[in-house]
Amino acid sequence: MRLALFLSYVAIFLSGCGSDAPPASALSVTITPASATVAANGTVNLSGSASGFTRTPDIIWYMQEGPSTPATPAPSCGYLNPTIPPSFNNCVYGYVIYNEGRGTAPTAVYHAPATPGTYHVVLQAMQSDGFVTQAIKTASAEITVTP
Repeated sequence: MRLALFLSYVAIFLSGCGSDAPPASALSVTITPASATVAANGTVNLSGSASGFTRTPDIIWYMQEGPSTPATPAPSCGYLNPTIPPSFNNCVYGYVIYNEGRGTAPTAVYHAPATPGTYHVVLQAMQSDGFVTQAIKTASAEITVTP
């Protein structure tokens, strides 16, 4: 009797130890608009969508072209609620400011540099169980900066 009860507890415990990682094919991350044109020193409002995750994902917005150095590792030029306005000195391709670090409908604002060109804003959604990354999906938007 005790052995049967013990084995029942073990079975219940082990059934709860499985991963709740979503299948990669179920994940979707998008940015709207997917492309935009903005004048130098202008801004673009961006909306994201993250679906298919089994837990609320962590959100990061950043510039694909941003600098990556030992002092400033990628992803870079994405700022979550900055207390001091970012500088174009380190983000010559522009920068992104966002207000939420978790969620399924994140928003951000791209700040264009004075230098015309084509740049890419990336939205990354990541699910973890608190210890291990279970799923990551990204999307990018192409921003054309005109004089």
